[in-house]
Amino acid sequence: SISGRRVDLFLARGPAAGCVLWLHDVDERSPRGSGAIEAAFAAEGLRLICPSGGPYWWLDQLAEGFEELGSPRQFLLDHVVPWVTAEWDCAPPMIALAGLGMGGQGAVNLGFRQARMFPVVAGVLPDIDFHQWHGQGWAIDRMFPSREAARQQTATLHLHPLNWPRSLLLACDPADPRFEGTERLAS
Repeated sequence: SISGRRVDLFLARGPAAGCVLWLHDVDERSPRGSGAIEAAFAAEGLRLICPSGGPYWWLDQLAEGFEELGSPRQFLLDHVVPWVTAEWDCAPPMIALAGLGMGGQGAVNLGFRQARMFPVVAGVLPDIDFHQWHGQGWAIDRMFPSREAARQQTATLHLHPLNWPRSLLLACDPADPRFEGTERLAS
């Protein structure tokens, strides 16, 4: 655990070529047990750290269980990244961000806000337009007073023309409902 929050670690066999901060989806599952994902990271010799952040979209909003840590995003920046730096001798910009669904959105959102710190970012099925879920009974309802307040925190509204991650992968099936937001961000 890091600062009282559970983390899942995947260690490379042999010397590590780098490390990835993997952000989970709303189901809070790490890639453990997903043979394809584990094999892909292992083949590249990458260490993987998957912190537990709850269903809170990895945003800089106060969330249950993060009162002493600031927010899910502050937990990553102030606790997880320093742990990776100290324990694995892997400091930004050598830490890549990646995630699935809610975590894909979190990785992309954080990558656009901290592009120099995280120059390599991958969002798999990223839920870029997470504000669409407001009013459906998700934790996002407690984080934001309205759908518009949530929309103001999306990655699409925080693009800076001179401050993008150097390497950005957005992977989304065109048949997936998250494709529209992913396509909008990409364009």
